[in-house]
Amino acid sequence: MAGKLKKKPVMLKVLKAENNVLDSIIVRQGVIHDTVVAKDWVQLEDAMIKMERLSARFMELEEQRMNIEQETALSMREIEAKESEDAENAESEIPEETAEAIEEQESESEEVEEREEAEPLVLTFEERAFLYGDRRVSDTLSKVRTKLARSKIENNALNAYVSAANGFLQGVFDKIVPQRKNTVYNRYGKMAKPSMQSLVIDRVF
Repeated sequence: MAGKLKKKPVMLKVLKAENNVLDSIIVRQGVIHDTVVAKDWVQLEDAMIKMERLSARFMELEEQRMNIEQETALSMREIEAKESEDAENAESEIPEETAEAIEEQESESEEVEEREEAEPLVLTFEERAFLYGDRRVSDTLSKVRTKLARSKIENNALNAYVSAANGFLQGVFDKIVPQRKNTVYNRYGKMAKPSMQSLVIDRVF
């Protein structure tokens, strides 16, 4: 039980770290948006490198959080199984089970263990309440979720802007430099892509 109780402060520490990383990610997303609008490609590259580092750090923390969840669930289930086994042993009045019933129970238990090893455990209400029921932990988790949603909105807004700008520029280039749509063959008789025509402009878009 003592080992299980240590998971709460560790979870709080991980969530606080995630919260801080998300603050930096949201700030960096704003910088990326501004550099894209200003077409400052040098600053954009620098911002993207920093964003990759922050994203990698967040993924590390998220993996730690998931590991804590899994370890806590396993620990709590082992304790419950031990308590249940002790209770069954204490009930001496109940007749012993047949060998066939015991083998069937062991087989089912092995199947459950194999499934738990193959797939991540889904936390029960009690397990989730134990880890996240503390006020400080639940408040920090709420902040993390809110900032994740905000980060997603910022990312979608940037993607929409880039897609719109790309569509506009593509339309401009199609009008100025229309490409040949017919099939082109090289001197060996094989199909070849039409070569891009040269265009020189004296303005920055």
